Amino acid sequence: MKRKDVRPDYHVEYGEEWKPEKTSKWFWVLLIAIIGFLVAIS
Repeated sequence: MKRKDVRPDYHVEYGEEWKPEKTSKWFWVLLIAIIGFLVAIS
């Protein structure tokens, strides 16, 4: 019961801090970095 209580609270806090816009931005940054790295190797 204690775990169930803490889990949703943490999820809400994390969800508020980690916005979808931020996640997508970092996803594109990482994607571009990986592509650039692969191009540099080849």
